[in-house]
Amino acid sequence: MTSDTNERLCTLYQRFDTPADQIVTSAELSEAFADQVRARAGEASLPTQAVMERLLALRKAGRLPRIRRDR
Repeated sequence: MTSDTNERLCTLYQRFDTPADQIVTSAELSEAFADQVRARAGEASLPTQAVMERLLALRKAGRLPRIRRDR
């Protein structure tokens, strides 16, 4: 994934408004998020697993905004 794709991923993550932990542990949310990334990035063949790996890498690097949910 390119740095431009990473930027889009961060922006889409913020708009998706769901914590990364929930996205990567739910097949339905993973697919929905990856579909949005593929559509915006113009990379139709990008595997969902690759999107999830990049999402987690960005999270671990502290590059994703925090999305909090009231419990």
